[in-house]
Amino acid sequence: MNIYSGYTGVSLLFYTTLNDHTQRIVHTHHHNTATPLKRSLLFTLIFGWVLAAAASLSAQPGIEPPLRGVDSYRTPLDDGLRNAAAFNLAINNFGFGIAGEYRRVVGPLSEVVVELQLTALRDVTEQNYQFFGQQIIPNKRNRILSFPLTAGFKHRIFPQPVSDNFRLFVSGQAGPTAAFVYPYYDAERIRYVMEDDLNSGADLEDIMQIGLVEANIGQFVNDVFQGWGDGEWLFGTAGQFALGIDFGEQFNSVTTLKIGFTFSYFAGGVQVMDPLNALGVIPTPQYESDVYVLREGTPKQKFFGSPFITLSFGSMW
Repeated sequence: MNIYSGYTGVSLLFYTTLNDHTQRIVHTHHHNTATPLKRSLLFTLIFGWVLAAAASLSAQPGIEPPLRGVDSYRTPLDDGLRNAAAFNLAINNFGFGIAGEYRRVVGPLSEVVVELQLTALRDVTEQNYQFFGQQIIPNKRNRILSFPLTAGFKHRIFPQPVSDNFRLFVSGQAGPTAAFVYPYYDAERIRYVMEDDLNSGADLEDIMQIGLVEANIGQFVNDVFQGWGDGEWLFGTAGQFALGIDFGEQFNSVTTLKIGFTFSYFAGGVQVMDPLNALGVIPTPQYESDVYVLREGTPKQKFFGSPFITLSFGSMW
């Protein structure tokens, strides 16, 4: 039942009641005045009925468009920002690292990330000792500088429950890496026998060898800037997975904390520690130098992995 039909019924009821009451009044007074009064009331009711009909038509509900969802979070796209550059400081089990990073916004919550990093690689079992002011790492053979170039995606998570100045994200990157491997000490040409051969009871003359041996027999250690001329380049694969936080309400400033796991893989392996270990010497007056007793050391290492923490500082435009 709408306004139009409701008002019509009320009008008819009101007209009938009022008509009866008017007739009683008219019969009580003069019969000649009944007709003008009835016509006046009828005109009033018809006019009111027309007004009610017009009001009913104007009040008919229209078809409203569906409501659009309103995001309760902001993104760099809201400020017209699509690019970012940052300088990264990283720490992991291998030491410290630095990196340059470029980001490209590809969606409200997603970015493409490209990063070039400089970091060191090492065997996590290494132990440092101080010897007359010089740092010594027993059985270390080579230093490694790694240059991973990785690309991947960064995606913001939980955008609505978390405030815009504390933006959680997950990221994953992968790509090629180049490693510059250079000697920790200079190899020397020596006389030596292998431990297994010596234990066999064979004659020393028959098992003794002479050659350039990668074993630390007391050589001075190169500093970080020595031995580069004897270095070599190796190539492999690198990557990282991380959970991070972007801080700050202003998107044009980049301040990021990232915690995750980084890795490098070299199919041919890298000789980080000594492939041969010196156990001692056998005095041999008949020769110009003593004979060293060696045994198998550490094989080449293919996989390097470590948790890491990275701080990033930069800007968006």
